[in-house]
Amino acid sequence: MGKIVSARVVQKDDDLTIMTANGQTIRIKNKTVKTAGRATKGVHLIKPQDGDYVASVARISAEDMKKAGASLAEDEQPEPQPQLM
Repeated sequence: MGKIVSARVVQKDDDLTIMTANGQTIRIKNKTVKTAGRATKGVHLIKPQDGDYVASVARISAEDMKKAGASLAEDEQPEPQPQLM
């Protein structure tokens, strides 16, 4: 079990971008992340390679995505995100 490296308050329609020191970057739609109860050990979103570590986590708000024209059409489904453990 690793240490918590970052925590963000997010809304259901937000995205997260996670970047490692070696440049691996992923963008995750918050609505695809499993929620964890109070008694659980949390949810891993990325597993860096040996010697690598999470360097940055950014929240991209749904409002910012709409301003940039990146919102999905009503009938489009988000691409499923892999669950990294």
